[in-house]
Amino acid sequence: MKIKIEKKNLLVNTDNKRVLFHKEGKIDLADYSSVISIGDHVEVGNNVMSAPGEYEIEDILFSIFAFGENLDHPDIIFLDSNENIRVLYLLSHVDNLDKSIIEKLPEVNIVIAEIEDSKLDKKMQIVSDLEPDIFVPLVDKSRSEEIKKALGVSNIESVATLNVAQKDIEGESSELLVYLLNN
Repeated sequence: MKIKIEKKNLLVNTDNKRVLFHKEGKIDLADYSSVISIGDHVEVGNNVMSAPGEYEIEDILFSIFAFGENLDHPDIIFLDSNENIRVLYLLSHVDNLDKSIIEKLPEVNIVIAEIEDSKLDKKMQIVSDLEPDIFVPLVDKSRSEEIKKALGVSNIESVATLNVAQKDIEGESSELLVYLLNN
């Protein structure tokens, strides 16, 4: 699995398929196997998901959860690929998850979270509760020291593309791996 920023959107390459978490900008839907519309502008097409529900597109399972005030807009997106790597994407407005919601979420390997300036501590608590193997904060690089301190990790690696294989997450790691994506 490869994860990278593509124009302010997040691109996940998994199972030889391109999944785009579309936040903004014009895109060609034909360039992607699946598009999850998470911004204000919703693309329309057979491979586009924006409403909460469970989907399977080209052997990739998606669950889009909404629990806030706007139940038509995603709050959390879960992606399960044939590579046996499970990804959870938290949108910026999600700053609190009840334990009952966390218990219902599938176990995840990678948590990707949009972080607004004022919500860092709340987002770090969610990540701590989810206990992923890898955390990818979508935040300005200048906040890396705050993130290291909040999570108690010694290093945050900055990468253009995060490459993750099943073997990378199989073992019991004593420390959470944190990566910042360069755009």
